[in-house]
Amino acid sequence: VEFSHLHSRRTHERLDGAIDRAWEAALAVNARLFDGSKFRLASISREATGEPLLRLGLTGYREYLGTNRLDAAGLAELIADGRRYHGHADAYLSNALGCEAVLITSDDHAVLLRRSTAVATHGGLYNGPSGHPEPERAGLACPSFAEGLEGRTNGSTPCSALAKAEPGSENARACDELFDSIVQETVEETGIRRSHLSSPLLIGLMADAC
Repeated sequence: VEFSHLHSRRTHERLDGAIDRAWEAALAVNARLFDGSKFRLASISREATGEPLLRLGLTGYREYLGTNRLDAAGLAELIADGRRYHGHADAYLSNALGCEAVLITSDDHAVLLRRSTAVATHGGLYNGPSGHPEPERAGLACPSFAEGLEGRTNGSTPCSALAKAEPGSENARACDELFDSIVQETVEETGIRRSHLSSPLLIGLMADAC
């Protein structure tokens, strides 16, 4: 994992107002929604060793709803402008990173859970234990992030607190959180004890297409 605030999304001068509008609309439907900080997946590549390299920044659930979940026309404009001005289709997108487990029981059954109908996306559908790795749990969340887009510089989310950490330690803490988060989600959503779970393995990466 390569963690840096430089991997956070770029701000869009005109369409970033949609973030606030989308968040207000979502809160009107479900007042329990919370805009916590999330990791942003900037890119994935493969090292010479064959291991995947994830470049992560910071984003939030509010940014996700106002960019990745924007209406088709707005999303298409964000993607086109990302390519035009930054050479990357995802430059203006939140791309909040989630995690999901393929949980296999000792007698070779897969565990699926039905999502709450109160969530903002994919309500009522079935999937494995899932959630989001939490930057705050890894000590990587920027205290000012929850204030929204104000104070952002050059399209990134700076956080002076992160600069105080030992070089490279942010990467290790972010990587540890990616694996620990799915164990925590499984424990919370199924009631299975940690001691009854094997160590998690990375089996794949996928983009949310809808």
